Amino acid sequence: MCLNKNLLVVLVSFILLLLCPVATRTIGDSIETVTARASSQGAFNFEIDGTDANNTYGSSESVNFGNVDPTGTATTGDFSVAGTPIGDDSGVYYDVFAANGGNDKHSHPNSALGLHIKSNREWDLDVTAALIGDPTVIVGQLYWQDDDNPGWTAFSGAVQNIITNGAQGNSWYFHDYRLEVQYTDEPGVYTWSLTYTVTQK
Repeated sequence: MCLNKNLLVVLVSFILLLLCPVATRTIGDSIETVTARASSQGAFNFEIDGTDANNTYGSSESVNFGNVDPTGTATTGDFSVAGTPIGDDSGVYYDVFAANGGNDKHSHPNSALGLHIKSNREWDLDVTAALIGDPTVIVGQLYWQDDDNPGWTAFSGAVQNIITNGAQGNSWYFHDYRLEVQYTDEPGVYTWSLTYTVTQK
């Protein structure tokens, strides 16, 4: 049989069509499933703000008392606060600051330190302290308290827990500081290094 090229193509196509009929469809619903999956990771951010005027939170801040003495002369540092006599007349306390409340995330005029913690898990907050200066002054002459829950606690070289199982979310805390200045303290410059640590659960 002699076929030209074009005709042969047509015949082959026709034969294939006969051997492979079009599949039939059933009328009805068609249900498809999509699975969306994500793996959430732990994340947190911790910032602090001291007594500087710019109210900018960061990882390294300061609280500068300036000049102090056991008679209670008003401070000359980042703020002006006069000392209040210790009961046994051994010196004075400088409280930064004596007033409670009035603090928010933008400003903390009644606290020495603002702490901002964001976390999607529970967390713990701890602090340790170290002192550089004459040995007549000890670490425990600097105290802290939560501005919303007054009660002074002396800083220590050992780890001190401040908050256990802190809540998930966006949290703000404000701490006051108290400096104890005694007549037995040698004059000089004293620096407390306070290390706050947040540990996510």
